[in-house]
Amino acid sequence: MSAPATFVESPAWEGIQGEWRRIYGSFQEGLSIEWHDFECATTLDWSRSFHPDSLEICINLAGCGTLRTSPSRTHVINPQTVAHYSVGSEGLAADRHAGQKHRFFTIEISRPWLNQAITGFEGHLNRETLTFLSGNLKPSQQTRSAPLDQRLKRTTEELLHPPIPEPINSLWFRAKALEIVSHVLIDTTSELFCQRHKRVALDRVERVKQALARDLEHPPTLGELAREVGCSSFYLSRIFSEQTGMTISRYLRNLRLEKAAELLRKGECNVTEAAFTVGYSSLSHFSKAFAEMFGSCPCVFPLQGKKN
Repeated sequence: MSAPATFVESPAWEGIQGEWRRIYGSFQEGLSIEWHDFECATTLDWSRSFHPDSLEICINLAGCGTLRTSPSRTHVINPQTVAHYSVGSEGLAADRHAGQKHRFFTIEISRPWLNQAITGFEGHLNRETLTFLSGNLKPSQQTRSAPLDQRLKRTTEELLHPPIPEPINSLWFRAKALEIVSHVLIDTTSELFCQRHKRVALDRVERVKQALARDLEHPPTLGELAREVGCSSFYLSRIFSEQTGMTISRYLRNLRLEKAAELLRKGECNVTEAAFTVGYSSLSHFSKAFAEMFGSCPCVFPLQGKKN
């Protein structure tokens, strides 16, 4: 769950008049919770603090920040709001406004940490978070914000004054981070969870089936499929098995064998040609798999079809 240690955030805060403090963890471990309380006479380049390939939640109590996802698209984080934004490998342009008092928390999250933390709940995540997990960041899908509610306000007070003393408060901070993640990254706006989850899962499974059928000889990898349908590889494997009753690799094998059987039945190929056409490089592996599925060796399969 660790992240590369090449990025250093501290230089971004050297010019501020006030406090920047890490209160739990580190991004290299996958999760960092940080507190900011400062003023800046000039516009601060906030982007210098963003870790590459990260998702960051900002609980913004005071001061304004601006994110620029493209030259023509900006997103202002106003006081008393909570926002989250994804940072790609090339970074994300952002600043904090000059002449203001800035008070905010950031929860900086790596992709491996989030993948593990939300296992089993991927279908409930909002679009921006799913896009981040897929690794296919798009400018229009990087940011989301909402008014700060009372529950998150209470959480910020607890973060500044944890009820459990060091050094045994690490479990408490991790639990608080998961509470914030579930509050901010879960999509509660459409059809509630169950119906939306089922619809999106079915759509993704159908798109995977179509992608596999396009090229049986050179099918896409699991990672490529996940990127194409916009979710993590682990989640894709799970929903595919739930919806079809088999793994993606088993489905691909069946698809190849059914196509090979069709070619043999029509007399369009001999056994070797059929095996290579559907992506098998080993004739023995093909024959064994074919016999397991159809109950006969592929060399006699066309003859059985004629008898029937």
